[in-house]
Amino acid sequence: MLVVMTFNASLLFAAVAGSFIGLLCFGKNGRDYCGSRDTAQTDADIAPETSRTPHFLARSILPRLVVVIFLIVLFLWIYQAEGGIGFQESNLFGWHALLMSLFVVVFTQEAILAYSSPLIGFFTKNRTIIKYYHVVCHLLGAICALGGLCAIVYYKKLSPQPVVFPFFTLYSAHSWAGIVFLSLWLLQILAGFHVYVVGNKRTSEQKRAFSQFHSFLGKSVYAVGLVTCIMGFQDMQSSDLASSTPPNPGNMTMAMGDMQGYFPNSSLAQYSSAGSILLIFSGLATFLALRSQH
Repeated sequence: MLVVMTFNASLLFAAVAGSFIGLLCFGKNGRDYCGSRDTAQTDADIAPETSRTPHFLARSILPRLVVVIFLIVLFLWIYQAEGGIGFQESNLFGWHALLMSLFVVVFTQEAILAYSSPLIGFFTKNRTIIKYYHVVCHLLGAICALGGLCAIVYYKKLSPQPVVFPFFTLYSAHSWAGIVFLSLWLLQILAGFHVYVVGNKRTSEQKRAFSQFHSFLGKSVYAVGLVTCIMGFQDMQSSDLASSTPPNPGNMTMAMGDMQGYFPNSSLAQYSSAGSILLIFSGLATFLALRSQH
């Protein structure tokens, strides 16, 4: 069973990564995404389409609709399978899952859609307001990321001594992928702040050239964030299945105690799988909305 689950997880990771890389690297008609348009035309230069045409409404609403469905499934998973949200050992993890999901799936997604399909595009065409919207999304995402990190650190600290599975620190691929994601996200934020806020002496050509890199890296970081969230679902599901499905291998002691009803064919396990699938569709809907801009 564990071998099959690991193999399926690997296929899922490869499929998601391959899909996102393809969307990032190729534009319409198979042309290179980063070089298919005029260098003078960048995401920062293209005014968002604010006319309420069916095409605009479809590509604006679809990514948000998927996110709403994902959040519903996420809350069901947190409250029915992971003990809810609180400040006890049994429910502190819920904060990590919720806040990091908001960071990636809501605020990072909204930030990269700011110049193509912003929510406020229904109400205003003012580019200054849209730029502030982009910045605010990143600020709210940073707050959620900080809260999510604090939650998982304290969750690990509440583990009994000696530390046993699943309370090991930085032992999983999800943990290290999260470090890579946060590092790239911070690099992206600092670079953007340096060029667009501090670098007032830079020429418009220099800013335009950087904006291509800024746009590409932002989309890449978002894709890495989605994959990291999917790996997080798989990581926690593996822990739950191990603690709920008897017999435990050898004499392994489960720090979380025996869970009730978390089996491979149960609705509790299906919430995690559904969340992962919805994250894939969320990424695809977002990148399709970005592609339709060009």
